[in-house]
Amino acid sequence: GILLGLSTYAYNRLRVKIDVEAAQTSVAESLRRAETLARASQGDSAWGVYVQSSGLTIFKGSNYAGRDLAADEITEFAERVSVAQNYEVVFTKMVAEPQWTGTISLSAGGITRSVDVGVKGVIQK
Repeated sequence: GILLGLSTYAYNRLRVKIDVEAAQTSVAESLRRAETLARASQGDSAWGVYVQSSGLTIFKGSNYAGRDLAADEITEFAERVSVAQNYEVVFTKMVAEPQWTGTISLSAGGITRSVDVGVKGVIQK
């Protein structure tokens, strides 16, 4: 009984860790993709990433609210993953500098991971 309980707990902790780290990887990769699209002036536009607890959206446009909906690329997070707040990171056309810098925090079950957006658009995990 006790061994089974410990095994179940360990498995659940591992699942939570995997979910948070998968979300972290998705955020970092999506930011890099948006940065690349902006640098290439794909669609003659700025590109960005909007991160919320349900997932993220790579979007075309200078802001999430006024984006080109047809260009959205949506990634969902595991249900247990949450973000500290909604984040909107837009990379300027051609130069690809982020209009927001800081740390995007993701968490689940007491496990927290983050992605840093730097001044030059360098993204660190």
